[in-house]
Amino acid sequence: MIADRYFPKLEAHCVNVDNLKAAYDAVSLFIEHDKKAVGLINYKTDLAHLNDRTKGYMNALKSAGVTPNKNWVKKVDIANDPQEIEKAVASLLTTASVNAIFFASNRIAVHALKYIQDQQIAVPQDIELIGFDENEVFDFIKPQLSFVKQPMLQLGQIATELLVDIITQNKKEHLIFIPAELVKRGSTNN
Repeated sequence: MIADRYFPKLEAHCVNVDNLKAAYDAVSLFIEHDKKAVGLINYKTDLAHLNDRTKGYMNALKSAGVTPNKNWVKKVDIANDPQEIEKAVASLLTTASVNAIFFASNRIAVHALKYIQDQQIAVPQDIELIGFDENEVFDFIKPQLSFVKQPMLQLGQIATELLVDIITQNKKEHLIFIPAELVKRGSTNN
């Protein structure tokens, strides 16, 4: 039983957030606000849930008729080096000229927000921002960051029910995806 992760090549019972749809919905909000040069900062990784976020980002752009620009996607090391994240944000703001950024991790978002604030970039006037997952830091940044909220309590409850079903030999799905919630706050034009 695996909760909050899945490994496509591993046959196991898994309960996971629908990262692909959550990222799709986040990027679609930017597009609704006429922000079509959308940047993404994600980790260089083989982890399926993080790569699903990149797929959701790409799918949202393509669905809106926006051709993704390779310069809009920045991959940083999972070690979370603040300078590498700052460099990725700077590149998106200058070279790639994006007008919105989707952060695929709250850990990336924390460092990126500090850089954006230090540069005195007006959010959401000059750039809209959405992060993935909550972080207490987001409550202290003005404007507050819009983010994808993962339903961790629900995920745990479903995983527990599935585990009981496995133990009692009842049949259930092997891979369950549950929806996330897009929490709209000040970093997107509401």
